[in-house]
Amino acid sequence: MGSWIPAGGIGDNQNIAGVITAFNSQQTAYTEFVGDLAMHSRLNQSSVTTAQSLNNNALQARDSLSGVNLDEEAANLMHFQQMYQANAKVISTADSLFATLLNSF
Repeated sequence: MGSWIPAGGIGDNQNIAGVITAFNSQQTAYTEFVGDLAMHSRLNQSSVTTAQSLNNNALQARDSLSGVNLDEEAANLMHFQQMYQANAKVISTADSLFATLLNSF
């Protein structure tokens, strides 16, 4: 009769061979999936970095044209304060002069 082994019997390795084949094909698909995922992730990170860089450049360009210089604003504020004090003295002097003029009649 020989060494005939029935399908699914002891010594039949077709089931395990099928499992190994299925695992290897899934492993290949999984490896390709992870590779694609990594590639797309890197592209997205690169796009985000580029977008942030462009945004920062746009903000710097805007600020260089319309930004507020705090030193200049402080100097202007002091100048306007001095002008206000000088005008207050002029008004005070005019009021005193007008009062003196009215009291002399």
